[in-house]
Amino acid sequence: MKRLFLFFIVIYISIFLGGCSERGTIEGQTKPEEEVTVVMKIKPEDAIKMLESENPPALIDVREPDEFASGHIPNAVNVPLGDVVNGVIRLGIPKDQPVMVYCRTGRRSSEAASKLQGAGYQKIYDLGGITDWPYEIVK
Repeated sequence: MKRLFLFFIVIYISIFLGGCSERGTIEGQTKPEEEVTVVMKIKPEDAIKMLESENPPALIDVREPDEFASGHIPNAVNVPLGDVVNGVIRLGIPKDQPVMVYCRTGRRSSEAASKLQGAGYQKIYDLGGITDWPYEIVK
């Protein structure tokens, strides 16, 4: 058991330190930084600040239309999980614009965030479930 634990610690440290290494150079020029996709879990109190800011993220409710109609966060757009990537593209949301996703309990929002990440969206906020949203809901 101790050996397995030590093995995972060594792997974790190797990955962490490897990620901190400098990028190589080609003929004296550094390589351009790769665009990094980040999925961040966000709490309602932080989300409300972002949503009320001057440049709010696109707010996507990934539940089904009947769930959306029963109550949703103001200014949210309903794009069901099964069509989330195509739906977000149809909305004209650029891949470098922040996108915030939520569902009922957090399972579908996590899956939506992964799908958007795979499609190249770079700043994704996973709000989790509307059941944890303590602020205004539109019905």
